[in-house]
Amino acid sequence: MNTQLRRLRPLGITDILDETVDLYKNNFALLVGSAAIVYVPVFLLTSFLNNPGASRSFDLYSAIIMIITLAAEAVVTGALTYGISDSYLGRKSSIASCYKRILRSKIFWPFIGIVLLKSLITAGPLQVIGVFAPSNPDPTLHGQDMMAYVINALVFGGLAFIFFIWFVYASIKLLFLESAFILEANGAFKSMKRSLHLTNGYYWKIFGVMLIALIVIGLVFGLIVGPVYGAYIGPEIMGQKGATGLLVLATLLMTVFGTLLVPIPSIIAILLYYDIRVRKEGYDLELLAGELDHKTKEMSAHDITSLPQEKIPQPEPEQSTPVDGQQ
Repeated sequence: MNTQLRRLRPLGITDILDETVDLYKNNFALLVGSAAIVYVPVFLLTSFLNNPGASRSFDLYSAIIMIITLAAEAVVTGALTYGISDSYLGRKSSIASCYKRILRSKIFWPFIGIVLLKSLITAGPLQVIGVFAPSNPDPTLHGQDMMAYVINALVFGGLAFIFFIWFVYASIKLLFLESAFILEANGAFKSMKRSLHLTNGYYWKIFGVMLIALIVIGLVFGLIVGPVYGAYIGPEIMGQKGATGLLVLATLLMTVFGTLLVPIPSIIAILLYYDIRVRKEGYDLELLAGELDHKTKEMSAHDITSLPQEKIPQPEPEQSTPVDGQQ
């Protein structure tokens, strides 16, 4: 009862963090299971493709890794969006139902498209810099050639810093792109506009909460996975062969803890989405849950499942004709 009352009001930063822990604990099997069903095999596959001993063209398999990873992240994000929303609104859900909804053809392919579009907008410039940035200098360079290399490196370093700032800014502004698409059944560009609208005025709150989450996740990875991976990669850097057992252990640790932690940013994003809708549009979650029940029944014959869209003002009723549910 107290949990429900807490959810029916706007949430501060501490409330969002507390609610994240609560949702994670109470829906552990749903959230971690939804992540694991895709994340574990994909992570193991990409780890194999990333094996330094693999005799493949780096450009080829790095491109394959990027495509596989983006597609997997899109699917997991979509499934988690349904699962977290259902849990937050007090509705029953399951791993199967979450994936059944996101894998519907009319949702899946457009959703993959908007995730790729978001990645292109946010991380695309950094990827370009990574491709064209100068490699390590040739030890034989001297004089003007070395000066040209240093200037080139400084220019690319400056651009990388600018594009990193853009990546952070655009990632926050487009944080609700997936939620607007899935939960409101918007198109790609309308979802983008919706995310920009919702984040307007709340940028630093969103930035602060996401930064705290990323620091916690980074510390967990750094303290648990870092020493093992460092013990493997150290000899590799020195030109020696790293222990295969350490690589296998590091891969398993990254897979396990990656799967355990990947729902956390999604939970925070959904909580922020609802928090800002409550603040900006006057919704409470009881109303959202009721409208979701009604809309699910209404749209069960169609290939889209969504939460209620932005509240639209209704015309004043006739004096002699009261409307049910209005005050």
